[in-house]
Amino acid sequence: MADTAAYYSVSTLAVKPENQAKVVEFFTKVAEATEKAEQAAQIYRWYKVEGKDEFVWIEKFASEKDYRAHQQSSHVQGLYKEYLQYITEPFVFFPVDTSEDQLVGGFERA
Repeated sequence: MADTAAYYSVSTLAVKPENQAKVVEFFTKVAEATEKAEQAAQIYRWYKVEGKDEFVWIEKFASEKDYRAHQQSSHVQGLYKEYLQYITEPFVFFPVDTSEDQLVGGFERA
């Protein structure tokens, strides 16, 4: 995928049941910092998986380079150690190649 193409990432995070509210609070801080500091962040959403102690993140950045910069940003790295206490396993990342030659199906409305 070309570095100038939009970059999508889907990730999951298993959370200790007693820490779900803390995780929402924590990642709300991360989202606010990302929205404020990173214009290249186009989508930054997370959802609670029904019936599981798990969240799913959907992120879109202007490029893979911008996404990697996000991962290394001070607001992400600075909070990294804090969130480790709330989880049961590390993030599982699923980078998505959205180039036309990798399209399997579906549609997008303009």
